[in-house]
Amino acid sequence: MSIIAAKPIRTLRLDFIADDRKKLVRENLSAVAASGDQLWFGTDEDTLLDCLTEAGGDRYAGHKTFELKNSLQLPNTTGKKDEIDIEGLYVAGERLWLVGSHAITRDRPNPGEDGAKKALRDLSDVKKGPNRWTLASWALPQPMGAEPALGAAAQLVAGMDASPLLMLLAEDPHLRAFLTLPAKENGFDIEGLAVTGQRLFLGLRGPVLRGWAVLLELRVEIVQAELKLMPNGPDGRCYRKHFLDLEGCGVRDLCFADANDRDLLVLAGPTMSLDGTVRLHRWPLPASAAEDTITAKEGCPANLEIPHQRGKDRAEGIAVCHGQNGAELLVVYDSPAEARAPAGQTFVDADLFALPA
Repeated sequence: MSIIAAKPIRTLRLDFIADDRKKLVRENLSAVAASGDQLWFGTDEDTLLDCLTEAGGDRYAGHKTFELKNSLQLPNTTGKKDEIDIEGLYVAGERLWLVGSHAITRDRPNPGEDGAKKALRDLSDVKKGPNRWTLASWALPQPMGAEPALGAAAQLVAGMDASPLLMLLAEDPHLRAFLTLPAKENGFDIEGLAVTGQRLFLGLRGPVLRGWAVLLELRVEIVQAELKLMPNGPDGRCYRKHFLDLEGCGVRDLCFADANDRDLLVLAGPTMSLDGTVRLHRWPLPASAAEDTITAKEGCPANLEIPHQRGKDRAEGIAVCHGQNGAELLVVYDSPAEARAPAGQTFVDADLFALPA
C-alpha cells in the first residue's frame, strides 16, 4: 500500500477561552477524544480536562474545564509538579477514558538564562510524578450531545511511591530496564489509548526496541469506584504485549478506525525530542487470546503521512469523526504554528484528513 502525503480536506476551529494557566490550552494539546458533538482535550500540564461543543460552521466553542482533583484520588495535591500529563483520551460506549504518561522526567536546562552551573544541575535532575500514574474512566451524560459533564469516576489508584501498572512491569524482560529512564530518552512513556469492551490498549512512545514499538493490552473491569486489572496474558499475567514494526518510531496516539473496532489506527512518530516523520499505521486487531504478538511492517502498514514543521505543528492526538462525508481523521498539534494559532488569539485550527481505507 502506498503512503499518501496527506493534505487536510478542511480544518476545525477550536475556540478556547483564556485562563491563568502557564500555557494556553491551544499551545499544549496532547490528546483528543470525540463524543457526539463534543470534543474532549488533554494537556500535559495541570490536572484539568477541557471540552468544546460543536458550534456550527466547522467550529467548536463553549469551552468548559473540569478539575480532576474533584473526582479522582490523586497522590499529589500540593500544587507543585502535580500535573497528570494527560497523553491518552478515548470515548468507548458511555464512558470517557484517560491515561497519564506514567513517565519520569528530566529537567530542561536553560543555559542562556540561568547560566551553565544551574543548567548542568537541571540536566542531572530526574523526577517521578505520581499523578502521571493516572488511569481513570468516567460515565458521560446520556444521550450523547447532552451538556458536557463528568459522571461517576473509576480509577486504578496509585500512591506517592507506587503505581499498580508499573509494579506489574517491574520484572518484565522487555520493559523493566526502561522504567527508570526519562521520557523522550527511550524511557517508558505512554502516549496512546484506545478501548473496546474490556480491552484497553496503551501505546508506548518509548521504549522502542531495535526499531519495534510496543503496545500494552489490559483487561479492565469496573468495580464500584475502582478499575481492576484482570488476567489476560501468558501465565496468567495482567497484560499482553504487542510489538509493531513502525519503522523505528514510537506510538504517539491510538484510535479505532470505525465502530466495528477491528482495525487500530496508530499515530507513529519520533521517540526522542526531535522533528521527524509522523505517519498513520493501520493494525488489524489480534484475537483476544492470552498471547503476546509481534507484527512486521507488512501487517501494520503506514498509509498516511502527516505534515510537520521544524519545531512546531507536531501531531499529538487523533480521533475519528463521523460527518456528512463519512469518517474523517481529526489531528490536533502540540506547539502549533502561528498560521493555525495567530498571536493574540486563543483559538487554534485542527486538521481533518480523509481516512484511507
